[in-house]
Amino acid sequence: MKNLKLLVIVFICFFISCMGKRKTEEKIVEDKLAKQLVREITNRNNINFEHVTVILSFLAKKDDSFQLFYSEDYMLSFNEKDMITTGFKGSNNYQSIVFKLPKNVFPDRYRLDVGSNIEQKWIKIESLQFRYGNNEIFIPQQLISKLLVPNTFIEYNEFENVYNLLTLNVEKNDIYDPYFTCSPELVRLLLEL
Repeated sequence: MKNLKLLVIVFICFFISCMGKRKTEEKIVEDKLAKQLVREITNRNNINFEHVTVILSFLAKKDDSFQLFYSEDYMLSFNEKDMITTGFKGSNNYQSIVFKLPKNVFPDRYRLDVGSNIEQKWIKIESLQFRYGNNEIFIPQQLISKLLVPNTFIEYNEFENVYNLLTLNVEKNDIYDPYFTCSPELVRLLLEL
């Protein structure tokens, strides 16, 4: 009988501790959702609403266009519906392009495609900025390689501070698709924007 009482007490303690842990995890998720909901409600009711703007300062010698994909679903899935394309003329000087996102769009992830011109062999990035209202995330040249993650079509040359854009041969086909995604550190910064 004492063993049965002891077993019941142990079971009740175990059940209570599991419930406490689950409530803590649920509270964290609820807090995140509440923060997101408050942000969305505040922004939708703000008459002086401004768009999220992304500004890229770069050097590229050939005419080309860059695409900025954005996602609000906390996944790494991107589609052409949520994309902005901006063309530019090649130059020997740094230039900036601006991506202005639609109203009521607050991405948590971005993908920056840095070229559709296969003759564009390299680019230099001077800075990247994310702006919303009075808030800004400014990423200088020395932090770009830490906060943007290149795909296999981009090779970083740290001595020249150049991103080489590669063409890969897959099953006898040349493929050219250089792009960057956000590092986990950048995602955390973007959530605070």
